Amino acid sequence: MYQMSTKTIKNIIRNGFCLLGSFILFSCVNDSEEDLVSVSNGPVTFQATIRPIFENACNECHSNPPRNSAPQPLVTLEEIRSNVENRDLLGRINSLSNPMPPAGLLPENTRALIQQWVDEGFVNQ
Repeated sequence: MYQMSTKTIKNIIRNGFCLLGSFILFSCVNDSEEDLVSVSNGPVTFQATIRPIFENACNECHSNPPRNSAPQPLVTLEEIRSNVENRDLLGRINSLSNPMPPAGLLPENTRALIQQWVDEGFVNQ
């Protein structure tokens, strides 16, 4: 019968704890507080919520006129609504393989606010 040395047993235990600790650490990590989902209690409006998101995250390319090979502007409520309804804008905003913006996904709470705005009927105010 094979007997393990004390050193081997200690290495196995230490590696097990390291693996368990890594699993716990990385399974509970969130990029930032901003990434936590927070859906607004009141209606999400284009003027107060959605327009500033698109101005900060999209309009570097999706301005009017579009720049950097962007196919269309995303400046007005009508342009954004049309792209949600006809060009799968929400799919691109949530895409892991081909996200918009190309630098990476918007924070989860931001994407949730856009989804809430769409679900509530594209409120302008």
